[in-house]
Amino acid sequence: MSEAEANDSEADKALMVEVITGLAKEVGLDELAPDESGYCALEGENGRVIHLQREGDELLLMTALGRLPTGEGRLGVVEALLAANAFWTGTRGATISCELTSDTALIARRLPLAKIAKDGLFAVLEAFLAAVEECSQHLEPADKERDTLPSDQFI
Repeated sequence: MSEAEANDSEADKALMVEVITGLAKEVGLDELAPDESGYCALEGENGRVIHLQREGDELLLMTALGRLPTGEGRLGVVEALLAANAFWTGTRGATISCELTSDTALIARRLPLAKIAKDGLFAVLEAFLAAVEECSQHLEPADKERDTLPSDQFI
């Protein structure tokens, strides 16, 4: 690794910490920080877990939307999710995918850390959660054990 890459990496790590601690201050949390790999998870009052992972100079936000139906109606749900995914019009810039071994629909968004530092993570999360709520309407309620991916599957 070159010296420039090492410095960028340290700068990216510091920016991630700044973004996460800024969110903590904005919402009144005492402690919130990413781990050494740049990973952090937030759990909302509804039990939904939002995974945040720094990847270089970008932040990846990801959560499970819910379970796909297994019988009748599956095709209609998949079509609705694909329609929302088309050119990101129904996902506010996020991308929907499926983890087929658990029939779980996922949604993720990747943004430059510098943009998030400028706009604030709270605003980014608000927009992401609005897309999550809109897209999860197409799905069956998620079983918390099936809806939350272990961090080793995410990272």
